[in-house]
Order: sequence, then structure tokens, then C-alpha cells
Amino acid sequence: MSFEDERHAIEARFSANYSSTQVKYENVPFAQPDETSWVALTILSGGGEVNSLGTGMSSRLERFSGIIQIDIYTVEDAGTKTARELADTIAAIFDVKEFSSGSSGTIVTRVPSYSTLGVQNGWHHSVVSVAYQRSKFS
Repeated sequence: MSFEDERHAIEARFSANYSSTQVKYENVPFAQPDETSWVALTILSGGGEVNSLGTGMSSRLERFSGIIQIDIYTVEDAGTKTARELADTIAAIFDVKEFSSGSSGTIVTRVPSYSTLGVQNGWHHSVVSVAYQRSKFS
């Protein structure tokens, strides 16, 4: 199971289905816009566990959990309409989906949640969070 393939699968799904604003990916150069909305995608990989032990020629099932977090930054003092519309677009991309890439294993996402964090550094900041589970036989 590959954490790199996990990252690639999640980022590829997002980039193939999202074109509303510029996207900041983790530790990748990014020119932050001055007056237009933008989002930042972060993968919070969680703990892993063995769900079944292989015997003989069979494999063991490994499961990892995590959260896909997409921070939404919209212009301050412009209401929440744009942020919520972007959240709806993002939520649809990850709402109870199944996908993979390379040796990532199967990634299954849950129902997204939305929260508002208020204004930070001149931007209205809100977040879409999507829990996921990644499973693979090894």
C-alpha cells in the first residue's frame, strides 16, 4: 500500500472534477490570488490496522482511515454564498465515492461536512471535510 499513490488518487480525482478556482496543493508552489476565491487541499492520513490475517497463499487486509480537507477562501465581507456554492461543488466530487490509483488500494469516501471558521488574514475561511477509508490486500 502506498501513501504516495493515496495522495495521487485523491489529488487526481479532485483536479479532474474541480475547475471553479485555483487550488493550492500541499508543499507545491502557489501564487495566492489577491481578490478571487481559492481553495487548499490537504490529506490527513490516519491510522492503519490489519482487518484479517492471511494464511498460506492468501493475503491480509489492511485498512487506513483519514480525512480529505479542502479549505475554502473567499473575499471578506462578501457573504457566504460563494463559499457555500464552492463547498457544494467540492462535496459532490467526494460524496460517497470509490476510486484508486496505482497501489493506493481502494479509497472509499464518506458524506462530506462543511464548517465556517470566520475571517482570517482578510479571507472568509470555511472547510469541507471528507472522511475516507483506504483498503488493500497485501
